[in-house]
Amino acid sequence: MLKPFIPAAKLILSSLVLTAALFSNAAFSQGKDDFNQPIRINAERDWVDIANKIVVFERSVIIEQGSLKITADKLSVEREGEAQDAVFIAEGAPAVYTQQLEDGSVITAKANQIIYDQAQQLLTLRGNVEVAQGNSVSRGGEMVYNFATQQMTTRGDKDTDRVTTIYMPKQQDDKNNEQP
Repeated sequence: MLKPFIPAAKLILSSLVLTAALFSNAAFSQGKDDFNQPIRINAERDWVDIANKIVVFERSVIIEQGSLKITADKLSVEREGEAQDAVFIAEGAPAVYTQQLEDGSVITAKANQIIYDQAQQLLTLRGNVEVAQGNSVSRGGEMVYNFATQQMTTRGDKDTDRVTTIYMPKQQDDKNNEQP
């Protein structure tokens, strides 16, 4: 009875995993091989509400595809409208996304909530947001990435109403800095 819905849920989830890799411009061009890998979802329990078009994975949720990994306390996948576009909501304390890129660097994003709205082409991270790659990091209360415009907006947290971004300069080899 659930078999026709399960492949649709996997397809929807693969869209979430694909879009989760797009937190930074570097991820646009790297890590693509991961998306040819099978998606594995592991949780202590899951349930499907076919009438309301919802799939929920709960307790120690782990989503893996190649080097890409998302951990969350809960993952909800909801299908909406005539086009059956999906909204994915990963929640945790925090929900964490990591991926090793082709250059060997790792991108990590953390937030209380990671939301992907397929119809609006928006990826939203809410609550205690932190995105890091290498020694550079951005923090705020909310980050919204628009896939159509390829623009990201970060808003401050409730306490400070400020956004913090730290860019670390690229380190040069000591050999290149030596004087003859």
